[in-house]
Amino acid sequence: MDKNKLISIACDVCVNKSHENIWIQPPNVVCKKCGFAFINPRPKKKFLNDYYTNNIMSSGSVYCKTEELSRQGKFDTMKINYIFAITKLTGGTVLEIGCRTGNLLRKFNKNKWERYGIEPSKKSFRNIKGNSLHLVNNTLEKARFDYNFFDLVIAASVLEHTFSPKEFVRKIHQYLKKTGFVYILVPNIYDPLFHRSDFDIDEHLSHFSKKSLKNLLEINGFRIINLHESRTDKFIELIAIKSMPIKVNFNKIEYLKSKKFAKKETERVKKEEDRIRLLINTTLEKWQKQNKRIGVYGAGLHSLYLEELTDLSKKGVYYFDSDPVKQKILFLNKKVFPPSKINTLGLSKFIISSESYQEEIYKTIKKYATNSEILKLY
Repeated sequence: MDKNKLISIACDVCVNKSHENIWIQPPNVVCKKCGFAFINPRPKKKFLNDYYTNNIMSSGSVYCKTEELSRQGKFDTMKINYIFAITKLTGGTVLEIGCRTGNLLRKFNKNKWERYGIEPSKKSFRNIKGNSLHLVNNTLEKARFDYNFFDLVIAASVLEHTFSPKEFVRKIHQYLKKTGFVYILVPNIYDPLFHRSDFDIDEHLSHFSKKSLKNLLEINGFRIINLHESRTDKFIELIAIKSMPIKVNFNKIEYLKSKKFAKKETERVKKEEDRIRLLINTTLEKWQKQNKRIGVYGAGLHSLYLEELTDLSKKGVYYFDSDPVKQKILFLNKKVFPPSKINTLGLSKFIISSESYQEEIYKTIKKYATNSEILKLY
């Protein structure tokens, strides 16, 4: 990214300016005082807001199925069950930040809940369904709500994308009632399956451990009710209640732990990239000798990552994606086809370019090409 679009910051948890580099590109650092890991320098607010508002490749614009039995549908149900079990709330006012399609909000009974949603992505906002939802197409900092208004605020897979997590949670604090709850879900930096993409894309500006997330919330006026690792440790879930700021004593344990992890992760990622590169190249070579047409399912950030590793787009592949918007544009200078075109194009060999939705994509391909050979990368 152009250096004029970047800005250097202090640690957003403890305001310390002494950091150590732990990842080269983008430049991730770890705070030497509290151990919080984050991108520094990072894109300025103006460019971040523009990216999440207009870029159809941003994570907030990612197309996914939301039916009850889909991956996202099940994940949303898990979040709702956790929230109700911990907070004991049965009704009131709820705000979801980054509400995407509105699927999670619709799970709140409209007769008991007044449901509000914020979604910066223009693309996702246009696809939100639900006449009884109060929706704002903007960022949290630009949205306008009454202070002390919400019983519950939800920020799932959002905090790691914000320019300033500190300002973000402070804004939530202002909007919550005196006894209001916040639910937060973020990727876990110490997850054994923490992927290169978590460190290596400009979207994830902050990397949280349970300790750093707890510190951030307590310093900015929240009392932790429940904090745990979920879904095989990949995520951290937290519910906190509005309170008063708590003084936190920092030590170097978290800093040393983050530093050690990053070193180990650098070595693991190199091996993982070598594995993926070899797997794709050997599979492509075999399929090309058979004169087979090859499809890559996924026209997003993960396929851009694979392009860096293997130059896939230059090897005669066809790109597929379920997202109707992506089907109208060129991806890596190639047309993006809907899955319904698989039979028409006569494809029988596929590479799934996704980690999170791998199994769901596999079923979709098999629906249209029963006898197809499919390469899973994870």
